[in-house]
Order: sequence, then structure tokens, then C-alpha cells
Amino acid sequence: MPLYHFSEDPSITTFVPRPPLAHPEQESLVWAIDEWHQPMYFTPRDCPRVLFWPLPTSKAHDLHRFWSSVSGRMVLAIEWAWFERLRTTQIYRYTMPEESFVSLNDAGMHVSGQTIVPLRV
Repeated sequence: MPLYHFSEDPSITTFVPRPPLAHPEQESLVWAIDEWHQPMYFTPRDCPRVLFWPLPTSKAHDLHRFWSSVSGRMVLAIEWAWFERLRTTQIYRYTMPEESFVSLNDAGMHVSGQTIVPLRV
């Protein structure tokens, strides 16, 4: 299963584990996302967004109501104030080696405590 990291920086040569900026007391990790969930990161950094998609447990009447006019498998919604930045920001997808990553079993997120050299950008 491919794993990716998204950035506005096209020149990252290594990913060094670090704690989340909002929680410096937490463990230092490198983060990656699986292929199915990658659209969650198709926006500029810090862009407020919400994504939703149908689940196997979705009720038929909800699928008809919310998905009958949607051709994609997922919907990404952002604030209008971010539209121009979304339109003009280049996002780079780094392909990560899978070996040292472990799944968090949470929306496709994977983490590694090792320094990672991406396979390609």
C-alpha cells in the first residue's frame, strides 16, 4: 500500500521525526497517509477543510440524498476565503518507503519514529 506525505516544499530530502507543532510534549514522529485517504491533504497547509464519504454502514436514504448527484467517492469542502490560495498553491506528493511506518488505524494515518528518505516527489 503506497504511503504519501504532502507539502508545499518540493525540496525535502529527509523527514526527521518531530512532535506535532500544537503538542510539543508528544512523541516525535514522521507522518504519512495511505492512498485512499490522500485527498485529505490536497489543500495548502493549515487550510480549514472537511471531507466526507459514504461508508458501508451508510443508510440507503442518506446515500440517495447526499450522493445521488456526486460523481466522486469523496467530497472536500473549504472556506471560500481559501479558494484562491487552493487554486494557486502547488502541493507536492512525496512517496514514502512503507517499511518503518505503522498504521494508527485512524483515517489512513501512518507514523514512523525513524528519519525517512522519500522515494520520490
